[in-house]
This record gives sequence, C-alpha cells and structure tokens, in this order.
Amino acid sequence: MSRLLITRPDHDDVTAYLHAWSGKVIEEARRHGLEIFDLKGERANRKDMESIIRDKQPVLVLFNGHGNEKEIAGYNDDTLISLGHNENLLDRKIVYSVACSSAKELGRKCTDSANCSAFIGYEEDFAFYYDPNRLSRPLSDAIAAPNLDSSNQVGISLVKGNDAKESFRMSQNAFRKWIGKFMGSKELEAPYVLQTLIHNMMSQSLHGNGGSKI
Repeated sequence: MSRLLITRPDHDDVTAYLHAWSGKVIEEARRHGLEIFDLKGERANRKDMESIIRDKQPVLVLFNGHGNEKEIAGYNDDTLISLGHNENLLDRKIVYSVACSSAKELGRKCTDSANCSAFIGYEEDFAFYYDPNRLSRPLSDAIAAPNLDSSNQVGISLVKGNDAKESFRMSQNAFRKWIGKFMGSKELEAPYVLQTLIHNMMSQSLHGNGGSKI
C-alpha cells in the first residue's frame, strides 16, 4: 500500500485555507486506498513529521504552509525541512510543496543530488486572495477557489497514480482554464484574481524525474 504524508497547519488565515482545501486531496487519496498520515494543526511539527518519515517511509509527501527558498514550515512556522540540515528526509520521495519559494533552491537542490525523486512547488510566493467573510467556510470562497483548485490538481493527480510530469501538467491546465474564465469576467475582483493566477502558474515548477509516481 502506498503511503502519503501531508502537513496541514492552521494557525493563520492562509494556512487555514490550505488546511481546508487540501482536505480534497485527502478525500481522493482515501478513494484510491492510500495509507494517510495527516499532520494537521499542531501535529504539523518537525518532531512528528520526522518520526513518520523515518518509521513509515511514505513515498508521497505534501506540504502546506509557509516557506522560503531554503525552508518549509509547519504549525506556528516551526521549521520542518531546512536546506543543509534535514532535506535528506525527502530522499526517494515525491514532494509537492505549497509553501512560498520552496522550489527555488530547496526543491532544486534536493533533486539535483538525485536523492529526492521529484519536487513540485513554487519558485516565488504562492499567492491568493480570499473573502474575509468566508474565513469560517473556506471551501465556499469563490475568490480563493481558482488558485486553490488549480494547486490541488497536483496532489489529486499524484494520488491517482499519475506521474509528476502529468500532475504538473494537470495543474498548469487548471490555471489556464481559470485564467481564461477571469479574463472575460466583469467582477470587481477579477483583475486581482487573474494576476495571482498568472503569477502562480508561472512560478510553479517541477524538478527531478518527471516520470516518478507512487
């Protein structure tokens, strides 16, 4: 049985949205029989993450949270993966990181060494707008939906058994679909959502072996 580790902190508005929307990936993983290790809320910490990776050896690791070029963070911005310290935990893993800029240096160097099978993430900030009136119901937020739905296609495709290259392509196509929709929209928020869609699509990248799959 293939194993999935997913981190879902929820300590601020951004992580609360990622927490809620990544639940759709978990639902798909259940439908496809994956064994799921869901580190949500306070459990998205370095100690629990390292323990599960070492003991259970999940083939697929999905990160949701904040980050930078060298780090991926969890609950309360606790550092989970740090370049030069513990990136070897990602050896022989397929990784999707929804954490700002984490693909730029961390993802690239993890795969350049040929240890991490594939790393999909974002070279720059992962950005999205949201409706403050929907904070208690993120899944019903039509402003946040375009970017978060597009991002989700990576994880959904991977848990279905598609390879990294196809999963990246599915997400890129979703971004393009939403871009086309918002280019013709008369809604007041359309220009802002369109800007983030284009930014995220251009920032998303795949490093490593595109043929990697669970």
